Amino acid sequence: MIKVKCEGAEKVTPKLGPRKCSFFWVSSPTFVLTQARAVWQWYNYAAEAVRGNKIVLNINFDETSVAYYYGEGKGYVLVNAKDKSAKEAVTHAARGEMRGAMTHVAVICDHSEIQSELPQVFISNKILRSLKAYTDVDNALPRNIFIVRQDSGWNNNDIMSKLIRLLGKALAPRRGQVAPIIFMDTARCHGHARVLRACRDTGIVPIFIPAKATWLLQPLDTHAFALYKASMRRAYNDAQIDSGNNVLYTVSWIWILVKVTQQVLQGRTWKRSFE
Repeated sequence: MIKVKCEGAEKVTPKLGPRKCSFFWVSSPTFVLTQARAVWQWYNYAAEAVRGNKIVLNINFDETSVAYYYGEGKGYVLVNAKDKSAKEAVTHAARGEMRGAMTHVAVICDHSEIQSELPQVFISNKILRSLKAYTDVDNALPRNIFIVRQDSGWNNNDIMSKLIRLLGKALAPRRGQVAPIIFMDTARCHGHARVLRACRDTGIVPIFIPAKATWLLQPLDTHAFALYKASMRRAYNDAQIDSGNNVLYTVSWIWILVKVTQQVLQGRTWKRSFE
């Protein structure tokens, strides 16, 4: 990675138009002049094609891994040296618990009222999440938060196409008011024919962000995921203290995921992240 100063170059953003670049950490100057500009050229083309009084609704979705265990940390614990009953100041977790995770397919947009209505999907493998834990929480989940239990915790084209249709269903009441444009990276399952057909059927225009440009152009990467994971860690540690358990029960962990998702992703406005 090298530091490139783009004096005289322009960065085209959807809301502000052309403006001067500052310093960027990029793989090469070609990245700034081709990859980033190409994304916004496609966006401008799609936005200009919107007809009538509809407003452009900018959407971003991406996957992130959410850990099952957040127990490890650095710090100091004060104990009475004369108290022989004091417990060892360590936490214990099995290797599988420390490595366990779910995939969160997160969705944000630049409209605060619509944000709380967008679907959020978690993908869990069958080993990490038992059938009983799935049954206990599935019927009690909020209407726009979904947990998929399958052999693998990875996203695939089947889940992707269903997510796009869930998104289309959530936006259906506002179909005459908004024109959705969705930003996503170039993972193989994102560009599958089933996903593109779902975009066509729901009227959602896809804009693909090149792999080496997501750190700069994808709102979830630039603004949301770091805050989301820090909030998840704090909530997990608070629950550890309240329960007295090193590792939380699966059901308790899932409800923390739901709570943090509602507070951080659904409860905030992300308009600035798209500008």
